[in-house]
Amino acid sequence: MPPKSYIARRPLQPIQPVKERAPCPKLSKEAQAALNAQQKAKSEAYNQALDDANKAISDIIENVAVTHKKCLHRVESTLHMGRDPITNQQRSKLTPWNAFARTKVKELREQGIGEFVAASKIICLQ
Repeated sequence: MPPKSYIARRPLQPIQPVKERAPCPKLSKEAQAALNAQQKAKSEAYNQALDDANKAISDIIENVAVTHKKCLHRVESTLHMGRDPITNQQRSKLTPWNAFARTKVKELREQGIGEFVAASKIICLQ
């Protein structure tokens, strides 16, 4: 196989050509003013909706903190940081042993044996 010739190589070209911007139509002063007014109204409505949502969330946080006798900071961090068991579930690799152990613990719980005792009995089965 002959050596590669670097001189005969063609120049690099961009993979995709640079996209040209579409020309923007020139708006009249009245149309520009109407567009600005619409954008401002939409922005104010969006900010008002966000303020209402934040106020509702703070009211809910206060209500939960009072009813469950927790501090506001704890309820806030649990709600916003997602530390509750619903959102922060641990993934565990399902192996035959784990499946067996879970079913055994469930059976022993139904018989009225505590979870710690049930787990220790399963460990003794090995």
